[in-house]
Amino acid sequence: MTERPILMSVTTGAPSLRGQRLRSADGLTWKQRNRDAVNARRRTLYAGSPEKHRKRLSAYRKRNPDKVLAYNATWRRKFFGALRREMVAAYGGRCACCGEAEFIFLDLDHVNNDGNADRAQRGNGQRLLVWLKANGWPRNGYQLLCCNCNQGKARNGGVCPHKARTIRAA
Repeated sequence: MTERPILMSVTTGAPSLRGQRLRSADGLTWKQRNRDAVNARRRTLYAGSPEKHRKRLSAYRKRNPDKVLAYNATWRRKFFGALRREMVAAYGGRCACCGEAEFIFLDLDHVNNDGNADRAQRGNGQRLLVWLKANGWPRNGYQLLCCNCNQGKARNGGVCPHKARTIRAA
């Protein structure tokens, strides 16, 4: 990419300040610094003629389906990633059975092995996380298990193999 030549002021002969005087010291635009005011104004305009704005949004979505899909995918990854981190923190941040704390290995487990009925009632995956957050991350019926303990529990009649070993030994 070629660099633009430095413009010289015709009157002073010094480098021109054109464009620089419009930049703020923090590097943010007026819209970025005043996001609340911009959003309040948009809400007011929308309330005045919501049908007009719905039509405009619908037309934009039809014209730019790739942009809309890409934006939605990015938003979804960010939102549900943050929601999952919040869920892991709310349930203690480690496996209730073996103590594994690696974030990527941790899963939500239904303590009473009623996950099928719970998913039928509340939805699965993301819907369940949204419901749990809305209800204050209830402790009764849910716990954090690592993938190994969760799968072992499912394959061992509802008891984690770690716990089954200690029960047999006693």
